[in-house]
Amino acid sequence: MSEGGKGGDARVGRDGVGIGGQGGDGGVGAGIAGRGGDAQVQGDGLARGGDGGNAGTPDGRGGRGARGPGEAMGHRTEYWRFGAGGAGANHPEYERRLQLLIASCRDYCTMFPDRARYIEAQIDRVPISWTNLWLQERGENWRVELGLEGYVLPALPGLK
Repeated sequence: MSEGGKGGDARVGRDGVGIGGQGGDGGVGAGIAGRGGDAQVQGDGLARGGDGGNAGTPDGRGGRGARGPGEAMGHRTEYWRFGAGGAGANHPEYERRLQLLIASCRDYCTMFPDRARYIEAQIDRVPISWTNLWLQERGENWRVELGLEGYVLPALPGLK
């Protein structure tokens, strides 16, 4: 397991408020999660540093991009992109698996067009039994499990 990123520093002058960004979560391999951004206020005002991005995960997903200050502080969604960190690169096998899952979802929506809009609106998800049987029918030796936010892919050999 790699180490998490250091949190950001805050420097404040006079009556301001500064909040350093959170460091990213640790992951697999030798990679280190991103450091939180610093915040500096010279006088009155508020500054918040962006959060550090996470390190990669055992399934091969690159580190998730960090929340920007706008998201962390609950500002309007149009501001969330400012100060938000980018995601790390995925392992090539993870990318291949993503493409298979996208194809599985498209096939499901084609076969069951009355359910497609609920899938696209993220009210429902493609049943895990469909996805796993679809993968088996294509000769894949891996399966997905259900997690809190969607499918969980199995760890790639050598990335635990």
